[in-house]
Amino acid sequence: MSKNFILNIMSILISTLIICYIIPDLIFVILFCGISLSYLIFIYFIDKKYTYKISRFSECCNFIENTIISFNFVDSTTAALNNAKKKLNKKTLENFDENNKNSEDLLYFLDKHYTFNIFNIFKQCLKIFEDVGGNFLNISKNLLNETKRLSYLNIKTEKESVSYLFSFISMWLFAFLILLVAKLSLGNFTSEIIESLYFKIISFCGFLFYIVSLYLYMKRLYKTDYIMEYKL
Repeated sequence: MSKNFILNIMSILISTLIICYIIPDLIFVILFCGISLSYLIFIYFIDKKYTYKISRFSECCNFIENTIISFNFVDSTTAALNNAKKKLNKKTLENFDENNKNSEDLLYFLDKHYTFNIFNIFKQCLKIFEDVGGNFLNISKNLLNETKRLSYLNIKTEKESVSYLFSFISMWLFAFLILLVAKLSLGNFTSEIIESLYFKIISFCGFLFYIVSLYLYMKRLYKTDYIMEYKL
């Protein structure tokens, strides 16, 4: 479960508690809870897909970097790949072992696992090295720089997404806080207004707008345009 999704759960729980206080009407509360639950289920699958892609891409970049660096100490593709394999995610290695593949098939296996353009370029560099020979570090110099750049961008994007989401939710919670303070301070003076159906509908629409805006904000955060993939 990612930090983004945890923040979503917390914000929905808080907004649910607030709407229970602002609109003490069981029908509106149940309706809001149903919509909120549907949103969380929907965003969970989006978040899961995003998290899986990000983790695979990060692992892919690390594997490429480790393989290239290994050529400082070894002079064969098999040895370099085996060295980089040791630092792969345990779950990835479990899937690799479950298929009863030999270490020679590692590149073929990862080609199905890492469907990224950067990995395709990495394979081409290895092919050039195998066919022509030479110094692999020189062949893959530009690839290594690009991999480091994408890795940095990946980490930066993840950190910024959590920071921006926290700021976004805080802004909305501040708006909800104003509603709470207004109701508490005005007391009985607003009791008739609060009990009116018109007020309940307007307030409910405001909370719905919060969920819609949260979804649109999350949709923007989950964009990974910088990660280019190819279809198998």
